[in-house]
Amino acid sequence: IYILMSSFVAGNLRYTIIARTTNVSVSGTSATTTTVNIPATVTNSTITYNVTSIGNNGFQNYTALTSVTIPISVTSIGDTAFASCSALTSVIIPNSVTSIGTNAFYGCYALTSVIIPNLVRTISSQTFRGCYALTSIIIPNSVTSIDTNAFYQCEKLPNISIPNLVTTIVWGTLTGCINLTSVTIGSSVTSIAQNAIGECTSLTKVYFLGNIDYANFDKAVDTAYYIPGATNTSRLSIFNTAIQSQVLITSAQLAMPIMFNGISYILLSSSTTSYVYFSSAGVTSIDSSTFSGYTSLINIGIPTTVTSIGVNAFQGCTGLQTITIPNLVTSIGTNTFQGCTSLTSVTIPNSVASIGSYAFNNCNNLISITIPNLVTSISSETFSMCYALTSIIIPNSVTSIGNSAFENCSHL
Repeated sequence: IYILMSSFVAGNLRYTIIARTTNVSVSGTSATTTTVNIPATVTNSTITYNVTSIGNNGFQNYTALTSVTIPISVTSIGDTAFASCSALTSVIIPNSVTSIGTNAFYGCYALTSVIIPNLVRTISSQTFRGCYALTSIIIPNSVTSIDTNAFYQCEKLPNISIPNLVTTIVWGTLTGCINLTSVTIGSSVTSIAQNAIGECTSLTKVYFLGNIDYANFDKAVDTAYYIPGATNTSRLSIFNTAIQSQVLITSAQLAMPIMFNGISYILLSSSTTSYVYFSSAGVTSIDSSTFSGYTSLINIGIPTTVTSIGVNAFQGCTGLQTITIPNLVTSIGTNTFQGCTSLTSVTIPNSVASIGSYAFNNCNNLISITIPNLVTSISSETFSMCYALTSIIIPNSVTSIGNSAFENCSHL
């Protein structure tokens, strides 16, 4: 550990000599300076020194400072180095920097963009807190940890990606980022602390690149949570501090709206999943085209709370083999199961009163079906090209059958 010795002034900058070296740390400038260009070397009393760091509190409260250029000789930026430089709009951090201290840019209200160098491993506590104008931040894959309140109240930040080596998102990391619309969570993150991503009232999309074990989102608006394919069961807890309650969603894949205490959450996934499981909590509808084209989907258990299934919901799910429609569903939309060529069994409850056109078109392995008593008409092409269909029970309530409703049902 080097001991700080004496200091000197050269140009408009003050330097502190690091003991027993020819290295110096920048420790300040004139209070009225607006632009700072830090040199890589500086000479004092015939001795040339290497500028290797910006010291703790070096430029703190320099409210006139608007831009800083840091040379590649610098490897560290100290604690509170630029804190409360309220006019600072631009800072270029070279790739030589390996550490940025606590509160380093805290309260740099005018700072608009930052690129963190590739050698940095940690973003310290409150490093960019209160950078209200920050609209762009690039965090390199070298970062393994992000400390508390690192981006607290970066109010104009629209999106951010958490690197793959980070394992935990801690309290306050993105709290108060009121214009944040999307967050990408790296593949190694397994937990997100309560209020880590809190008061982000514009947040609409959260992308998980890995299998999250536990996450808390203090939310008050609709958000889509995109969860990648997984063979194991992942757990996502959505917590709303405003109403002090939470829901645990257990799923290998989720791909539909989740209504929770009046808030709609949508959890979507890739189309490579084979099984879909839902908790019973609050799932009320399967939206249009939710699973359309999920060719690997084999089985899905639809919660009994579901009341509606949208058009094209399972269209083209060529691997889907069997499905049971819950008792609260009253209608099956157009093209809902069209092209489900592996579907052999479907249970339609008596609550269903209408079945749309092409609903089971080209379900060419469907063997039998019973139409509920509330149905009054069978729409056009509903069961066309169901080549394997050998049995269909049509109730007396049906008064009309549309064009080609059973076309090419050659085994009927």
